[in-house]
Amino acid sequence: MKPSNLARVALPLCLLCVTLAPAPTQAATPDASERAQTLSKEALDAYRKRAYEDAALGYADALKLVEHAAMRFMLGRSLEQLGRFDAAAEAYDAVSASADAGERGPVAKGRAEALRWAAAAQEAASRGDKQQAVRTARHAHETLRAQAEGGKGQQGYAEPAAALFLLGTAERMTGHRKEASDAFVLAAGDKGAPDRVRTAALTAMKDLAMDGSRAAPEAVAPHGFVIVTSTEGAAELLVDGKAQRGKAPWRLALDAGKRELRVRVAGRADGVRTIEVAARKAAEVALATAPMAVERPRAPEEPVFTGPAKPRVSVTPKPLPVAVQPALPPKPVKPETTAEGGILTRWWFWTAVGAAVIGGTVLAVAAGSGSSDSGAIASKTTIHAGAMP
Repeated sequence: MKPSNLARVALPLCLLCVTLAPAPTQAATPDASERAQTLSKEALDAYRKRAYEDAALGYADALKLVEHAAMRFMLGRSLEQLGRFDAAAEAYDAVSASADAGERGPVAKGRAEALRWAAAAQEAASRGDKQQAVRTARHAHETLRAQAEGGKGQQGYAEPAAALFLLGTAERMTGHRKEASDAFVLAAGDKGAPDRVRTAALTAMKDLAMDGSRAAPEAVAPHGFVIVTSTEGAAELLVDGKAQRGKAPWRLALDAGKRELRVRVAGRADGVRTIEVAARKAAEVALATAPMAVERPRAPEEPVFTGPAKPRVSVTPKPLPVAVQPALPPKPVKPETTAEGGILTRWWFWTAVGAAVIGGTVLAVAAGSGSSDSGAIASKTTIHAGAMP
């Protein structure tokens, strides 16, 4: 079934949802309920006339009086036709969380996720990030196209022309002329699209036809899809050291392989995680920072009272006695000897010395003996002279 046919089938069903839906989830006065119902019908009429701005305003006014999942769902439908993907996703989130969502709950949840990828493509295209724009736009397109086919027991909803125009814009930025032309043709052919979107798509088709450029399209490397969440609203996200724009949660189409994700908040320790990005797969990563480790100053110790302080007495240390050792006698100096040993080593020298000693001794003895013998002889002579006749 073509997207335009799906839109025509969806409109009557939406009308039934609004008029035959369960009772509102919050208490309301009869006047408020009646007024909300009137505003809702007017908004639906505007939607059918493709006056999506008036439809969005009517549903918003009705929801101020009565909260109702069916009206909130139609508010999301009106906003996505206008290309306000972030606001539409918020409306769908409220539907999926409401108690009276019924079968709309799962549909609204999937729709919100797809439109947030479209919003990420819008943001990337606005800052000129061509690769990020074409990757996220393609991902949103594939998700919305799957939702148009519907699921088991679920109604399908056509992809909005604004998302198709966004896809064509991203394809054109990267030089994919055929893919861009196909997307513009679908957007221009959607009879349920706003006039401004159809006009913009037709203009883009003419520009492509007149563009004589035959530059080769940029290659789109294998990539996966990562949603990074953080509890700190003012956090900054870095992928492989490169800062990413926007705020949490970030929706990124990253090259396949290992990637370092880092969340940074002033005054806190970074939250870091390395992931493996698989091609054509989606993953969600939660990162959180931690308080900085701060060394607390030690509390001063309380003084302990030990009584009055005693006066200090300065004591001059006495010099210690120094033991004086007597000087040692000089060592005898041995006479130097010649290379041949010197005179002291000659045998004849010591023979002469021995002879001199012996000779001197004999002379001394002899001299002493001579004196004694002369006295004795003199005495003997005197005696004998007196006794002679």
